[in-house]
Amino acid sequence: MLKKLLFSIVLAATFSTSAVNAQNSVWGDLARAQFDTTTATLRIPCAVLKDESGNAMPGLAPAYALNLLLSSSEPGSERFRLVDPIAAFAEIPESCLDTITVFDGGTTATFITNSTEIDTDATVFADRFYTLELQADLLADGPVEFSVVSAESRLYRKPTFYGETFIGFIGPSPFDAKFVYDDAFLGAAWDAMQDGLVVFEPGRVVIDCFYEDPNNLLEVFEQLGTNSRSILKPTVTAADNGKQVFTTCTAFNRDINRLERTIQIYTWTVFL
Repeated sequence: MLKKLLFSIVLAATFSTSAVNAQNSVWGDLARAQFDTTTATLRIPCAVLKDESGNAMPGLAPAYALNLLLSSSEPGSERFRLVDPIAAFAEIPESCLDTITVFDGGTTATFITNSTEIDTDATVFADRFYTLELQADLLADGPVEFSVVSAESRLYRKPTFYGETFIGFIGPSPFDAKFVYDDAFLGAAWDAMQDGLVVFEPGRVVIDCFYEDPNNLLEVFEQLGTNSRSILKPTVTAADNGKQVFTTCTAFNRDINRLERTIQIYTWTVFL
């Protein structure tokens, strides 16, 4: 029965090769499931496969990339047919958003996604996403077909930053603590980003902060565990006045695999 839904993979190496080749040609660089209007196909870059208890299924990969062709668009009787290609993952990618759950000893399967978009919406950044629940009878004759149990759309409002940003100057040596660039400033920037970020839709929004040094002005003078401490290079002179170093923070929404905000919390300008 399960052979109708997914193919088995013998070696872990086969998983990886199959997934990479298929994604390069069919799923491309999709960050989330997307309905391809040209081919009337729902392209799913990753769906976790599990049983009704939430466990992995022996003999099958933990996740798959799939294609579901819209085989019937009749209102109230919409159906999607599982079609080739199918690709397997040896491990579940962190970016995997969707799920396939097999119930009743392998008689039915349910596909659930909360982040599908239509390609035409994605092209114009419409921020419209769909929640779909599809169900397939694995005992039925013929190709595996999923019927639509529920389908809802929503307009997504991305996070906004209303917090403070800071401007500072890198003066001449000797360099005291305020001119040492290490984890202390990264922590302060993270706090400022967290305090100023307004999230309108609950989800897994992750903040990351780092230094940007586009003019290569800094050098590491001390390493304390994972804390790299940097100061201005001795080769920097007044000729470099006006060049800048930034402490930048990003907000990434893991529920839709999208970078939402990039904010330069601290801007440091050389002034010698």
